Order: sequence, then structure tokens, then C-alpha cells
Amino acid sequence: EMSPSEIKMLKQRISDVKFSVRVSPDRWSVRCQRMHRLWLRIPPEKREGGEDVLVETLLDKVDEVMPAYVDFVRAFDAVGKVDLNDFQAVAKMQPNIMVEKRISL
Repeated sequence: EMSPSEIKMLKQRISDVKFSVRVSPDRWSVRCQRMHRLWLRIPPEKREGGEDVLVETLLDKVDEVMPAYVDFVRAFDAVGKVDLNDFQAVAKMQPNIMVEKRISL
């Protein structure tokens, strides 16, 4: 069983993940996957919710650097094109948005 301090450390590592428009889409993808792997290591009963909680954490982080991406994801959710309970689906949308954003800069 995982100790409370180990769980706290994993949650802190998720909290410490940062995103920047100056890095490549591949780096964003790696950071998304790191967040997901850390979250999966936390016992389900200690995660404080399902994947929807992790998706909201991701969107909050990304909103700080690219609010248009968050608007895009929420629009896709509104029309049923993405499920905000599916972290991998949301994370996979990100590299395409990054490429479009870098082209427009």
C-alpha cells in the first residue's frame, strides 16, 4: 500500500507539470503522458475523482498558456466530439492545436 506521503508526492509532481507555447507538440505530448502515468500510480480511491478530474487539471494548466486550446476542447465536448472523461482523447487533441498555433505565430 502506498503511504500518504507518497500519494502527496505524486499529486505534487502532477501539480508541478508546466506547459509552454515555446516547446514542441511532442514535448507537450510527453508532459501529458507523464501526468497520466503519475495519476495512474495513485490508488483510485485517493485520486479524488475519475479521469474527468485529471482532464480538468490539464485544461487548467493549458488555459494559463493557451486559452484558445481550452475553448476548442470545450467546444468539441459540447458537440460530442470529445469526452472530457477521457484524458487520452483530450491529450491527443493537443499536438494538432500546437502545430496550428506555431504556424500562426
